[in-house]
Amino acid sequence: MPDPRPEDALLFRPEWSRATLASIGDAVITTDTEGRVTFLNPVAQALTGWTQDEAAGVSVETVFKIVHPETRAIIESPTVRALKEGVNVGLTNRSLLIAKDGTELPIGPIDDSAAPIRNDKGDLAGVVLVFRDISELCRQERAVQVALAYAENIIATLREPFVVLDKSLRVKTANRAFYTIFHVEREETEGRFIFDLGNGQWNIPRLRTLLDEVLSNQQPVLDFDMEHDFPVIGKKLMLLNAHRFESVESHPELILLAIEDITEHKQSEVALEKKNERLHLLWETASVLLSATDPDAMLHGLIAKVGPQMGVDTYFNFMVDDSGNALGLVSWEGIPEDIIRSIEQVPFGHLIKGTVALHRQPIVATHIQQSEDPKAEWVKSLGLRAYVCNPLISDSVLLGSLSFGSRSKDDFDPDELTFLQTISHYVALAYAKLRTQAAVSAREKQFRFILDSIPQKITTTKPDGGVDYLNPQWMEYTGLTFEQLRNWGWQQCLHPNDVVEHVRRWQHSINTGEKFDCESRFRRVDGEYRWHLTRRVPMRDETGQIIMWVGANTDVHDIKLVEMALLDSEIRYRRLFETAKDGILILDTESGRITDANPFMSEMLGYSHEHFLGKELWEIGLFSDKAANEAAVRTLQDKGYIRYEHLPLETSQELRVEVEVVANAYREDHQKVIQCNIRDITERSRLEKQMQEQAAALEDLHRRKDEFLAMLSHELRNPLAPIINAVQLLSLQTNEGKVQQKARTIIERQVGQLTRLVDDLLEVSRITTGRIHIQQNRVGLNGIVERALETVRPLMDQHKHELTVTLSPQPIWLNADAARMEQVIVNLLTNAAKYTPDRGRISLTVQQEHNEAVLRVRDTGIGIAPELLPHIFDLFIQAERSLDRSQGGLGIGLSLVQRLVEMHGGRVDASSVLGQGSEFVVRLPVMVTPASDSQSPPEETAEPAGTSLRVLVVDDNEDAAQSLGLLLESAGHDVRIAYDGLSAV
Repeated sequence: MPDPRPEDALLFRPEWSRATLASIGDAVITTDTEGRVTFLNPVAQALTGWTQDEAAGVSVETVFKIVHPETRAIIESPTVRALKEGVNVGLTNRSLLIAKDGTELPIGPIDDSAAPIRNDKGDLAGVVLVFRDISELCRQERAVQVALAYAENIIATLREPFVVLDKSLRVKTANRAFYTIFHVEREETEGRFIFDLGNGQWNIPRLRTLLDEVLSNQQPVLDFDMEHDFPVIGKKLMLLNAHRFESVESHPELILLAIEDITEHKQSEVALEKKNERLHLLWETASVLLSATDPDAMLHGLIAKVGPQMGVDTYFNFMVDDSGNALGLVSWEGIPEDIIRSIEQVPFGHLIKGTVALHRQPIVATHIQQSEDPKAEWVKSLGLRAYVCNPLISDSVLLGSLSFGSRSKDDFDPDELTFLQTISHYVALAYAKLRTQAAVSAREKQFRFILDSIPQKITTTKPDGGVDYLNPQWMEYTGLTFEQLRNWGWQQCLHPNDVVEHVRRWQHSINTGEKFDCESRFRRVDGEYRWHLTRRVPMRDETGQIIMWVGANTDVHDIKLVEMALLDSEIRYRRLFETAKDGILILDTESGRITDANPFMSEMLGYSHEHFLGKELWEIGLFSDKAANEAAVRTLQDKGYIRYEHLPLETSQELRVEVEVVANAYREDHQKVIQCNIRDITERSRLEKQMQEQAAALEDLHRRKDEFLAMLSHELRNPLAPIINAVQLLSLQTNEGKVQQKARTIIERQVGQLTRLVDDLLEVSRITTGRIHIQQNRVGLNGIVERALETVRPLMDQHKHELTVTLSPQPIWLNADAARMEQVIVNLLTNAAKYTPDRGRISLTVQQEHNEAVLRVRDTGIGIAPELLPHIFDLFIQAERSLDRSQGGLGIGLSLVQRLVEMHGGRVDASSVLGQGSEFVVRLPVMVTPASDSQSPPEETAEPAGTSLRVLVVDDNEDAAQSLGLLLESAGHDVRIAYDGLSAV
């Protein structure tokens, strides 16, 4: 409900009802013109203690009696003046109403408390008085005052500075901590504008930001950080909390500002953070240094990190040189190059670093620029103000020195010195580790060299069993790379049936540390699995821990096959044993005499059991005499094992048998005995002899085959010569018809083919008998190629092949047989033409690569099947799909190429993809180029054309001699013919 406010000229209207006045929430009293009460609403009745009936007609000053709350003086009622002057009159702000029963109540005005009442004519009709009970408000104000006093007492005892500001940011009050910490007086603080305190010391931008935020927002600001450098007390780091209090009644608006000095806390945090950073850097540096391969590079990076924190801008790293009496500079930073050259070597005892090396004690130099020490003169000349030099020592061995310098400060604090000394310690450890690693690496290199040279396959493994080294014999045997075999990759070479057992036993050795022995099959590069004996032993350190395993794989395939054969034989003989076909003898170890023989022995030799007892072995025919028998027994006594094969024995019927004797010495019933197992190997010996005879027969047959080929090729050449001569004679006839010409052409072509086949047979003979000979001279490769091209050009043209030839722009000289090398090139080009479709492409490239001449023949033909490629250079090997069977051939061309190239110290390789052509690459050693390559061949002298000569033809083949004679006579020569040497002479 709105406050009842009397108007300036409140008109009296009789129609006002008591209900209206009664509904007003404040106390209302009306009077007449004489000041007598005419009406009290219920609120007024309750406050004054007067009822309407009691108060009616009573003076208003009696009913509404008020006094001053502090002086107790009676206060004139505002109605008196309102009646006298006819104006609105206000009530004193704070008054005490004395109720009828003497109760005192604080009351307060409502704007103009008393106002005149006028009638319709405007004449004064009385006064209306409005007031209210402010007991609750007073109680609240007293509570606020008590709280403020309590708060002021708390603030006064706070150790943190506290300031109370009014809304104009002037200091109302501050606690003792504020005056003490900031060195200010109360008189020069209270009532002052906060930014003017201390002659403007508190004019801080961050503080302005905080207070502007507090004034503009209703929310408090907490933990607002501020840093300021005060002239008197220095730099302070503070956290500010500010809270704004709105004005309440008579209490103005206030701003509470709490200041927490966190300077020391922050400094401790910074120091701790710096210490943690150094510890982290130290840990990081130690980790990197102990794993570094270049401590010098690590030091450069370290200075970049440490320098800004510790003021270090220079360092020197010296190491003891080979003389052992001086230091050599290995790395530095912060010093010009020209100055560095003057200290590249420092003898022990010179300068500070030399003194450190001599005495092996660190030296710290401070305030160098004020120092008169002559040994500090050099670092002083560098502008250094503080300097520390630490010796680098590991295991009591001086390695060098490490120095740090600063141009920005005069000394290092203890923590910094400890840090730099620790860094030096880790640098020394890093250098010592590198030296140790270098020594270990050198020893390991020697060890690896030894292992690489051992013919056996050597392996080293890590403690967990993973292979970390294989000598070259492994890669050569398996055809795999080290990366494929390392760790556990070698398992792929094991026979599938051997993997599980081999790995199980190896894992057992890894777990127990026991020596590893295992026989398994390993795959060779050609796919064959061969038996190997694998042995590995652990290498331990001084604590007994396994640091590695060293093992060897020995190829025992042949032995294993023999053993397996023997095992099979033993199985057979065991069956014979069951049927009395094997014998066993037991001997006394000391005397070597037979103490027992099984029944099978009796059956074998036809003697009774008693016949053997008490005899020595030589007496039953196993040794030639007693001396040999005693020597065998001594060997058994020493080694415990002896074995003989092919020993002759005679039966009681004087039949000769061959036996195998295996003797072992072992203990039985605490006594040492000798057991001899005697097996009949007569049949095996017969088979071995038979195999040897068959091998000799095969070798003789092979030799006869070679002789037959040689004879056949020679005999085939004899009739060819007269046929060729006869064909040439026919070609000289001028009256030859078309049919004759065609027939002669066919004969020429087929004779040429037959000649090539005969030549191939001769080459087969030479290859198989090893009678290929070469005559090496200095020859140019390009010239050989050109002559070969002339030979194969007709074949290329016949098939319309596109032949591309690229020769070396520079001469390539070979020490070679020109004719044989031409034969190599012709064979390769002929082979390419033979397997390349018509209009296919064939290329020939000649170039020099380093000290080799490289000749490549590439075609776009049908290619070579993968299964044929490894055997392409074998004798009589031909592809099944030759495109030109007219060329024929015996399949020896490529074999001859390989043989001739290898005889010249070169090699030939073939590569092909089926259906995409083939490439053959010949590599030959080149000769050193002579001073002048322009050596012209000698000019040939020839008889002028048309000159008739006297010619003697000698041949034991009459047709050959006569046909050649006719051919020469047709050319105009005088010819004589002889059929043997004697006639020719």
